[in-house]
Parts: sequence; structure tokens; C-alpha cells
Amino acid sequence: MIEKHIPWYFTPAVVIVAGCLVAMVNFGVRSSFGLFTAPVSEVHGWPREVFSFAMALQNLLWVMGDAYTVCDPYLFTFASWLEADGVDPKRFPKVLDHRNRMADRPAVKKILALQTT
Repeated sequence: MIEKHIPWYFTPAVVIVAGCLVAMVNFGVRSSFGLFTAPVSEVHGWPREVFSFAMALQNLLWVMGDAYTVCDPYLFTFASWLEADGVDPKRFPKVLDHRNRMADRPAVKKILALQTT
């Protein structure tokens, strides 16, 4: 039997540590977000309730379920490659729906416009 060499970055310890680091950064950002609610609301003239509702609504629509995370841009990138790889995206309606929602985000539209010029 031939033993296959696994790169160091695929070892379970590295994967677990990397996942924990991503989770810590994500939780830190989410935990500190309350500090920025009042200043953002004041700058845009939004009542606290409107801003809070907008944040709650966007938390319902992303890959990890509750929040827009680093996973969403990655899934968008991979989903954008489906047709080029010969995969019919209609076979994966949730991934296609996610890709369409990501493409509607203003920041994504801006980046995509820069890439096509």
C-alpha cells in the first residue's frame, strides 16, 4: 500500500486552530459591534430601531445562518466559478440564491465593476 503524503496545512491540528482563529475574530467583531451602533446611527440620521432592524434582517440571510461572515465571500467566489467548471448552478438552488444576494450587495457590485474594466 502506498502512503499518501498530506501537506502540513491539512493536518487536523492546523485546521482546528485556523477554525478557532476565524471564530475568535468573528466573535470579537460581533461582540464589539454594539459600540458602533450609536455613532453610525447618528452619522446617517437613523433611529436606533431602524439600524438594529437592518442588522437583524441581514443576520438571517447568510451562509452561517445568523450573520454575514468570512464564509459568504468565499462561497460567492466559488459559486462564481461553477459555470466555468462545467457545473449547472441550477442544481444547487440555495448556492445560486446566495450568489445572487451577494451580487446585489453594493460593495460586491463595486468590486465586480472594477474587475470588468
